[in-house]
Amino acid sequence: MASPIAPGKSSIEVEQKFRLPEPDVLLAKLLAAGATEIAIEYHADTYYRHPSRDFAQTREALRIRRITRSVTESSSATNESAQSPETRVTYKGPYSTTGVKARPELEWRLDPCDEDGRNMQSLFDFLGFASVMTVRKTRRSFTLAHRDRELIVTIDDAESLGTFAEVETIAADDQEIEACRDQISELAEMLDLRSPEQKSYLTMAMEFVSENVLPS
Repeated sequence: MASPIAPGKSSIEVEQKFRLPEPDVLLAKLLAAGATEIAIEYHADTYYRHPSRDFAQTREALRIRRITRSVTESSSATNESAQSPETRVTYKGPYSTTGVKARPELEWRLDPCDEDGRNMQSLFDFLGFASVMTVRKTRRSFTLAHRDRELIVTIDDAESLGTFAEVETIAADDQEIEACRDQISELAEMLDLRSPEQKSYLTMAMEFVSENVLPS
């Protein structure tokens, strides 16, 4: 969940995903720590394959995300629920395969001009980008201040894959990355998140399909 991007500049997403066997325990810890729930969202993320390079090898990602929202008490109070549905296109750049991820991210809304992302999907088709898979999940997002920085903690129920937590923030530049990584690690420890997961949802979904498709 990136912040708005200044023209000509990408944000730097810093995040860590964790396996979450007991989501209710994390929810209780978040509420006790004073976290504020932003929204409950339903994501349908369609990922695309580059025509001439392997995103799995370069550790990049390109997707169209289609979002619908449920009303929470906080969003109802501020009329934030009026943004549903929403469609975004996102590019995520390469990242290190160890530790807390830090990677450039470009993201922007397609609606209302391309409300369901169909035009962007057609553009990708014309340019040779092939859709790989659509990953669906339910996401609950919370904001929580830690050491003068706002972090976002999400609880994701990913279809067929299980439940996960993500802790993330946005670094303004390269000089902030290490501080952001430290704060994410500290908050994760405070929330007792102990099982980091380096694989993306797309990778896990593709592995799940491969393991569960019956031979013909």
